[in-house]
Amino acid sequence: MKDLCSSQARLIVNFCFADDEEKRQIAEALTAFEEIKPIFFDTFRPQPLYDAYLLPSRSLLEIPQKRLIEHTYPIMAFGPVEHIRASLAYGVKDFIIYPFAGEELACRIIRQTLQRFTYSGDRSFRFSEDRVITDENSVSITYTEYLILKYLVGASPFPIERELLLECLPNLNDAGSRSLDMSISKLRKKLRYVLSYDEELVIAERGYGYRIIKR
Repeated sequence: MKDLCSSQARLIVNFCFADDEEKRQIAEALTAFEEIKPIFFDTFRPQPLYDAYLLPSRSLLEIPQKRLIEHTYPIMAFGPVEHIRASLAYGVKDFIIYPFAGEELACRIIRQTLQRFTYSGDRSFRFSEDRVITDENSVSITYTEYLILKYLVGASPFPIERELLLECLPNLNDAGSRSLDMSISKLRKKLRYVLSYDEELVIAERGYGYRIIKR
């Protein structure tokens, strides 16, 4: 069985408004950790369903708050201590005070992304690329089911549009939306089995998409 921490954390790094020294330090820190796969941009460029998004706190003044809330992955910011309160008000999940140690930055990014691999509720479970695991049971899942589960848990409690899910699942996108419904149905069955639970955790939002609910 694969380790729950074995997958790389896909991180978007927005260097807009970052100075050269900040860019250098962050790039060196992130590329030193094989657990993180950073993608660097110099402009605000949202991408669907990545694992985390890191940006300078100064750039929050240029981004409407609604655009942060709409993301399905944790937003993290770095900057001076006086920016903490304003950044948290914009909805960021974590704030790293600059300057920082490279290892601290990497560990806090990994901590945020690993939260996407755990579902916490009355019946909690962990999951990896090939299994859903509880303290009493486990069940195998396909890689497509793993991706669907990761995206739904990352977006919870909000739903994800079916078009967005299909966009990020190329093998299903090519086969049509019916394949997504079939994959969701199989995932629901496996969750009921592993949790010994009759009620559905993954529910459909009519005319929109799917979400996972807390029980």
